[in-house]
Parts: sequence; C-alpha cells; structure tokens
Amino acid sequence: MKVVFVGDKPKAKNKRAFQDAGCADKLQRWARQIGALEVHMTNRVLKRMPKEVLKLMKENYKIIALGKSAEKALTKLGVPHYPMPHPSGRNRLLNDTDYEAFVIDDCKRWLREGGKPKGFGRPVNVRGKGATWK
Repeated sequence: MKVVFVGDKPKAKNKRAFQDAGCADKLQRWARQIGALEVHMTNRVLKRMPKEVLKLMKENYKIIALGKSAEKALTKLGVPHYPMPHPSGRNRLLNDTDYEAFVIDDCKRWLREGGKPKGFGRPVNVRGKGATWK
C-alpha cells in the first residue's frame, strides 16, 4: 500500500517535515498499523502540494489528511482522501486508545475497500469501552 500523508504546516524549528516533529513516532506507528509500505509526506502550505498530490494519485498513492486544515485543503482541491486526526500530542481525542484504534481500523478499511470514510468526528462517549463517534 502506498500512502501520502498531508499535514498542516510544520513549525519553523522542524527542518524536515514530520521527521523532526514531536508526532513523528506516532505517525510512523500509524503508517505501520495501516499497512503502508511506501509513505510520502507533504504539507498543505507548500505551493507544490496540489501538483505533488495529483501526481502521486496517478501512481496509485492513497491520500490521508492529518487534521482539519489538511482535510479542508484537499476537499477544496477535490482530492479523495481519508481524514485522520492530527497526530499532535496536544490532540486530546487521541488520549482515548479505543478512539485511536477505531480511526486506524477505519482507515485500513478505507484503504482496502474505498467508499466513504466513517471519519473522525467528535466522540460522544470517551469514558470506558464502547465509545461511539458521530
């Protein structure tokens, strides 16, 4: 499976997108969990992003948006993508391991089957097992 992670915008101190970021370990773990064999990374603020993403789509890469800003940019371009939550440590939704597992499983399903992602809306119940999302 070949995927492109499209992020928001790196902090100025991060010289290499995603690699120097605090969320790099989580992003690498997610790539393994969804079965990504080839991973390309870009950011929505880069001028080359639209052409880069469209070129990679022609090479059968699946596009994954990391966070709402990246999701909005890809939607505006009309690019089919899976909306993942931003992997930042500040994203409190990811404190819920059931929620994170739900998102990973749904992303794997979307990568295999296509169709509409269930998305990563707000949790209705984040306490205990059986949390649901809308």
